[in-house]
Amino acid sequence: MNNIKELKEQLSEKISLSDKVLIVPHTRPDFDALGSSVGLVKICNKLNKDSYILVDDDYSKLDQSLSRMIFDISEEYQVVDVKKYLELLDDNDLLVTTDVNGYSRIAIRDYLEKFKRKIIIDHHLKSRETIEADYEYIDINTSSASEIVTKLLRAYNVKFDSKCATYLYAGIVLDSKNFTQDVTEKTFTDSGFLLKKGANTSYVNSLFKENFENDKKIHELIGYSEFINLCYVIAAGKEKIYTKEDLAKAANYILKYSADASFAVGLIGDNEIGISSRSNGNVNVNVGLIMQQFGGGGSATSAAATIEGTDVESAVKKLKLVLNPNQILDV
Repeated sequence: MNNIKELKEQLSEKISLSDKVLIVPHTRPDFDALGSSVGLVKICNKLNKDSYILVDDDYSKLDQSLSRMIFDISEEYQVVDVKKYLELLDDNDLLVTTDVNGYSRIAIRDYLEKFKRKIIIDHHLKSRETIEADYEYIDINTSSASEIVTKLLRAYNVKFDSKCATYLYAGIVLDSKNFTQDVTEKTFTDSGFLLKKGANTSYVNSLFKENFENDKKIHELIGYSEFINLCYVIAAGKEKIYTKEDLAKAANYILKYSADASFAVGLIGDNEIGISSRSNGNVNVNVGLIMQQFGGGGSATSAAATIEGTDVESAVKKLKLVLNPNQILDV
């Protein structure tokens, strides 16, 4: 099993051999993807290597809090889109993915072969979409990519400011659901380290504040919840267009009910259906594997999928078939 020491050695070697580094969070990045990206830039800086963070999304279509965080990061770090980086790319660059290992969620996927070296840093399950890399560090027992990168920063003894600590802390808070899921003693140790470095909890809390109208829309979606076999809850919205973040928030909220797993389904674009899933950690329910059956993926407790060429009703029908208890136990 790989470890942080080995990851540090591999990262140092690959960075030293490369001209520059492209740090790639997943498309529609969240706080964990962004926070871990910033931490990796700090490591590149210590190793005297130029680095860039790839964000190829339309900021106006992201949650306001995400747009705000990207704007704040862009003020201090080199954030580029695919078009801009292709102008900079040469044949000796290193690509480092963080919080993602699947092809479809990597914005620069059409140009992967142009990178001489690739490293994966993630905490999600591997799937048939996992890209080929020179080295991969995938720890599904860690709360977040931000926790992994925090361990790396400690291993490198990198000096970093309170803003970086804040971004990493936000990532851990998000993916651990405010320290209620996928956490270990080490999660609290690393979070405490970030707080000692000056992580701004007020800023982090402000990122999680909800817009009234958007919150209302999410609760309307939750109102469509349907229990399946007393174990699972499906909330399907058929009349409105949602963001992936809306579906994730709905799935998180539904877990407050007595359910082993929750699924929020809705239209997220033209002829495009999104499913966001969460579980309470029941060992018999791995939502990451369930979402792989829809072409998606994630971790055992948090996963998602995007389906094209179908409608909400058809997606829900297939989901109900997949949620046969015997099939889940066999997953």
